[in-house]
Amino acid sequence: MDHYSLNEIEASARKAARGAGMTWGLAEEAGKATRWLAARGLPNVSTLLTLLSENDGKDYDSLCPQNLSQNWSASGGVLCPVIAGSTLNDLAHNIVLGQEIKLEAVNCPALILPILGRASKALGHGFRISWEGVVINILPDTLYLETGTIEDLGTTFTSEVVVDGLSSDSGNVSGLNIERVVKGVPLNNQDWCHLQTFAARTYVPASEESRLLGAGAGLTDND
Repeated sequence: MDHYSLNEIEASARKAARGAGMTWGLAEEAGKATRWLAARGLPNVSTLLTLLSENDGKDYDSLCPQNLSQNWSASGGVLCPVIAGSTLNDLAHNIVLGQEIKLEAVNCPALILPILGRASKALGHGFRISWEGVVINILPDTLYLETGTIEDLGTTFTSEVVVDGLSSDSGNVSGLNIERVVKGVPLNNQDWCHLQTFAARTYVPASEESRLLGAGAGLTDND
């Protein structure tokens, strides 16, 4: 097991997400989300890899909410947390004002947390997100795990996620205070290699024409 910087994790996660078929915008969100989780010692690269493997080759339309009513569901049966999280961010103000949103069937729900974390900081208000066995309170600068364990955040699927607004007053929430990690993040070598495999899909294979037009000697022997 080796240690990696947050910059390395974010860059590789972004490329891997793009390699797995996400748009560049969503891949950017996936990279930031993986970094955010890693920075707090929460399940990170392994969670993203599970999502990328599950969604590999699927159409965007089958993974996003069919409508934005109170209950969200995907036509393909399971919501992508990066897509759903990005949509929640767009509606964050409504949630703060009292709108409750339920997401039906979600893969890797922890990937929603970083997006709501940034929304909380931008709005100066908190959110409560829950799924089976887990309740998390997100404040502008603090994350509290009210129910469940760190390991529970690595769940690969949940049948329902509920998102509510929360007062920004930290006196109203309780639970394990999850703080940022300041050192390098330990990662399983197999997970890191798997991440690079997805990322490698973004590299354009060299053709004879590109070799001749690009840097290097081409067919000329300079020795």
